This record gives sequence, C-alpha cells and structure tokens, in this order.
Amino acid sequence: MSVMFKDRSPRAFLVAGGIMAVGLAARALLDMVLPNTPAFITLYPAVVLAGLLCGPAAGGSALLVAVAAAIYFWIPPRLSFAIPDATGSVTVGLFVVASTIVLWAAALLRSEVNRVAVARAALDMGLDVGGIGLWEMNLRTGRITASSAARRLHALGDDADQTTPEDWLRGIDAADVDIARERLRAAIADGAVASYSYRVAGGPDGPRWINARGRAVTTPTDPRLVVALVDVTDQVRIEHALTRERERLQLALQAGALAVWDYRFDTDEATVDARYAVTLGFEPTIKVLSRAQVGDAIHPEDRLRVAAEHAAALAGAGDYRIEYRTIDRAGGFRWVVSKGRVIKGDGSSQPDRLVGVVQDITEQKQREAELREIALTRELLVREADHRIKNSLQMVVSLMVLSMRGLDAGSAAEQVLRGAITRVEAIAASHLALQGSQDLKTVDLAVTLRQLCAHFSELHPGCEIDCRVVGSAALSADRAIPLGLVISELITNALRHAFQGRDGGSVRVEARQEGADLVVMVIDDGVGMTAQGGRTGLGSRIIRTLTEQIKARMQIDSTPDGGTTVTLRLAIADADRPMARTG
Repeated sequence: MSVMFKDRSPRAFLVAGGIMAVGLAARALLDMVLPNTPAFITLYPAVVLAGLLCGPAAGGSALLVAVAAAIYFWIPPRLSFAIPDATGSVTVGLFVVASTIVLWAAALLRSEVNRVAVARAALDMGLDVGGIGLWEMNLRTGRITASSAARRLHALGDDADQTTPEDWLRGIDAADVDIARERLRAAIADGAVASYSYRVAGGPDGPRWINARGRAVTTPTDPRLVVALVDVTDQVRIEHALTRERERLQLALQAGALAVWDYRFDTDEATVDARYAVTLGFEPTIKVLSRAQVGDAIHPEDRLRVAAEHAAALAGAGDYRIEYRTIDRAGGFRWVVSKGRVIKGDGSSQPDRLVGVVQDITEQKQREAELREIALTRELLVREADHRIKNSLQMVVSLMVLSMRGLDAGSAAEQVLRGAITRVEAIAASHLALQGSQDLKTVDLAVTLRQLCAHFSELHPGCEIDCRVVGSAALSADRAIPLGLVISELITNALRHAFQGRDGGSVRVEARQEGADLVVMVIDDGVGMTAQGGRTGLGSRIIRTLTEQIKARMQIDSTPDGGTTVTLRLAIADADRPMARTG
C-alpha cells in the first residue's frame, strides 16, 4: 500500500471531506430504506478510510464531522444536538473511542508504509548502483518475476517482467545450465543458500559472467525462491589475467632459478617460497622467516657488508642489489644475489615492505673464478712469449752489430745494416712497451718514444734528441708498432740529412692528444728539405706504406735553414683505449 496524500495538506482535507460526504450520503439513503439502522454504520468505514488515505489530521476532522452529523440526524431526538438518554451518549462515546484507536493505528501504519517506501527506494538505488538484479519465482505457480537489472543481465526485454524457469535458464550458457538448475533445485528442496556462477551471451567482447546467490523464502501466501544477480565479468577477467600473469611469473622464476621473498616491517618477518628456504639452508616447508634467521644464514664474513648495503637501500627507498654467501645445510656456502625493492605504505612516506628475489649464482661465481685463472695464465704466457720475442730481437741486433764491424765505415752495406738495426730496435721498443701494458693489447707510446730517443742518443752523441709526451698516448699494438717504425725512420732521416755541413743539432719528438686525434711531431732545427725533397729510398717507402696502414695523415713543413717539422695525425679508435684489468 502506498501513501496517496501528504498529511495535513489541503488536498488531504479535501479528499477526507469527500470521503465523509460519501459516507453521509450513504447513511441518508440507508435511513430511507432501514430507518432503525445504527447511526454510525457507514460513518465508521468513512473515518477509517479517511485516516488511512489522508492522515490522522484529516481523519480526525472527518471524525468530528461524523459525530456531529450522527447526533443531529440519526440519534433521537433527530434534528437536534441534544442527547437525552444514556444510550445515545454511550453510542457516541464508543464511536469516538473506536475511531480514535483506528486513527492511531492508521497513523502507525502510514509511518511504517513510509519507512518501507524509503527502504525500498534505498534498496532499489543500491541495487541499481551495484548492478545487482533480483528475480523471484513463485513456487506454487512456477512463474518468475525479474527486476529491470536482472532482465538486462539476461538480455531480456523490459516487457518480459514474468517468465517461466525454462525460459529464464535458456539465457544461460549451455555449459552452465545443468549446475544452475541443480543448485536451484537444492535450494528449493532443503532451504540452503544457493551460490553459483554462470555465463550469458555478452556480444563481441565475449560472454558475461553472472554470480547468483539465493534461497527459498516462506511467505504467508506463497513460498518463493529469491535470487540476487551480480555481473562479475570484470572481476573474472581480472582473475583470469592475474592467473595468466601468475603462471608466467612462475615459469620465469623457474627458468631463472629465482626465489621470492616478502619482508614486512610491522611483523619483522619475511614470507618466502620453498626455493628461498632451501637456498638459505632451511627446510623447503618453511614459509616464514624472521630477520634474525635470515641474518644467521648469511656467511659471517658478509653479514656486516650486507647489513650496511641493506641500510643504504632503505635510506634511499629504491631498488637494490646485493651479492653475498649463504651457509647451506651441508655446512658449505653458496653465492646468491638478492634484488629487492622498497614498498611504501598507502599514503605514507615510510617503507612498509621489502619485496624481491634471490638467485643462486654459485656456478656463475665458479665460472668467473675459472675464467680469471685462465686469463691470468694466458697473460703470463703472453708476457713470457713477448719477453722471448724482445730477447730474440735483441739477439738479432747484436748479431747485426757484429756483422757490421767487418764492413767499411760509410759503405753502402754498412748504412743498410745500420738502418736495419734501427728498425729492429724500434720493433723491440714497441714490444717492451707492450709487455708493460696491463691488457697486453695496447701500447703506451711514451715508453716506445723514450726507448727510441735513448737508442738514437747513444748512436749520435753529438746531437740532442729529446722526447716529450703530453697526457695519455696509448694505441693498440697493431698501430703502435708501425707508428714506432715510422717515427724511427723520421728520426733517422733527420739525423742523416738535416745537419749536413754542421757539427750537430737537435731533434725533438712530441706526442699529445688533440680531441679525438693523436698528434705526433718530429721536429729538427736543420737545413730544411728544399734540396732533399722527393726522396724515394727504402726509408721513404716504409714511411709512406706504414702511414697508410695505420690510417694516419702526414704533413711536412720545412723552410731553408729553418728546420723541418713532420706531423702525423691519426684518429683514436675504441681498440686504442686501454682496458681495465679485472680479477
């Protein structure tokens, strides 16, 4: 029943007056037919109806009108408001008391009706906001009545407010119909709560998942089955996506032999998986470890370092990576790498959790140690071989020097042999520099140049030969050795031709890095190359060939009696940069 008129409103009083008018007219007509009819026989129902529909105020007004009309028209003596006997007074009193009780009950009923209406509106709003549909089945007639939300979930038209159970089940996916029917029958049979999920057609995005929950309800009239429906498609899809991601995560963890841990600051405990427990020397059934237990599982020599790095990671509130050793159950140790991330609490600047993975890298560490040993052995072998090569070159130089003693000074043979000695000395100087390098791949050009200058100073004590290297001047051995030969030939040419007609002079070798280039200059203060240009001897051919080989650019600047400067410029490649030594 719904409240038709607001209490105390003009419309309520008008309607109550109309109801009372109808009651009075009916009483007047009845009086013509049955003159001895009780005075309030039609007035009492009118007062009750006015109280229910129009409220206690309008009903009270109708009561006053009914009492006045009954006394004046139908209680003897008629057409008078006087009540001469006790019978009339009792009749009026009983009517007033009964009507008052009815009006009070009507007021309570109207209040309850209002509460029910508000509660129903709130329920409908909540169901609509939550996307919850309701349907109920009359167990006596077998008819189903569904709300608009329930009809939308089953893709039924708004005019299909009633349907049969089979029509309702027909909208469910064929794979889910049997379980839905079974659960509903069980709920009807034993009154238990039926809870089940099923799919309905959902269009191009695939089927929609519905979660149903209901039970049989006994009413005074007919028993009913009431079921609530909720669209859980998004939730199911999220769960399926999470399941797929969880499976991928497990595959990744297994493929990488990774263990997972989750440490909480509030409990001071870490939730771990079986692989983590075994890695730290615990039984695989262990699921929770305290911080003290984890600390005891770390190798004693690594505990302070791990604690310090752990504290630094917390202070930075970022990701971290720590390598350390753990003690296994056999008493040995294993190398692990722990990678973690600091997680802050919701709306908090303080760390709440630490989550991460641990990987056993024992085999990797063993391979690294083996590779370091192999590299060290190879380095020793290379250095020994290079040392033997240098010694062999020195032996060749000694033999050539002995051979040169039997030749006439200044003869062509003696000059050729002296040039060969100089070139071998240049190669030996480069090998000496290579032997002293850290990576056995690059040569410190400063060492080579100093060796060459020292060698030529011994051969030509009357000339001043100086070497200046600014900054780093490193090259790969493939370029340093040819460059050393070129510089040796340039110094030889300067000593042989620049000081003709003089007692001596100076030759200066400079090397420096300019941007991405290495610049080497051989400078003399001799007579210049005006009369010496266009040489085609062996030395000149060696210079041109090796300069092209190392991709260097050569520039010659010379003035009469002003000396000669030969500039070599070559780009520094990645292979020319010395590599850091490891291990």
